[in-house]
Amino acid sequence: MTARAEGRGRNALLPPVDEDREVARLKEAYESRTFSDRFYALASECVAEIYGTIRPGDLDSMSGLRWFMPGKQNIIYDLIQSKVAQADGDRILTATFFDRTALKVAHDLIGCRLNWIEGDQFRSRIITETEAYTGPDDLASHASKGRTKRNEAMFGQPATFYVYFVYGLHWMLNVVTGPGAHPSAVLVRGVEGILGPARLTKALGINGDLNGKVANKETGVWFSEEKRPSRKPIIRSARIGVGYAAPVWSVKPYRCRLDLTKP
Repeated sequence: MTARAEGRGRNALLPPVDEDREVARLKEAYESRTFSDRFYALASECVAEIYGTIRPGDLDSMSGLRWFMPGKQNIIYDLIQSKVAQADGDRILTATFFDRTALKVAHDLIGCRLNWIEGDQFRSRIITETEAYTGPDDLASHASKGRTKRNEAMFGQPATFYVYFVYGLHWMLNVVTGPGAHPSAVLVRGVEGILGPARLTKALGINGDLNGKVANKETGVWFSEEKRPSRKPIIRSARIGVGYAAPVWSVKPYRCRLDLTKP
């Protein structure tokens, strides 16, 4: 990667950006999962070199990162995640991956990446929590009410997004699974650093415009395989907020989540 153009305010005071070097350093920090002074130093230095928003003198301590806090620490996190994802060349998950039962897809999505475009920036985070909704027989699923205008996307092809509004407040991000046009889907409940489906869609800026579209780069939201799968165990438990499907379907262990308590 060539150096950034000179003469852009404080950018002119900063050294040229060597992309290979930056990626290597970010990967070292990210893979260690150790949020030490060195991690923060690497992150703040990368932000300074790429965006030119921190003075060179700030790179000697954690003050560079503190300058972003509170409220802007996700800039650092997203930058690291995105750089690692681009360097690893993750394999995009296509309809073939999703053309399986919702239970299998919900389990196998854990540890994969959810990717999106924010403005002109690429973002990527590891999926940590999902829920499976297995079809018309599943009383917790919208499909149990039959085909309606609201759930039309659930009857589409695998890898189609099903995005719906709840409580007049929140959007929920689901991806349709198979086999075939079977009306089943997986709810993406959380990714690293963003826990809860409502927080997730708010952070990504997702709304009903995504409903019925296919998960791919052209759409701007897609899934990919993580090159370094997590070794953390996956916990299965009952889904959240489905008491209306009692007594049988409310206790089905159709929620999958990465055990973040394990090293």
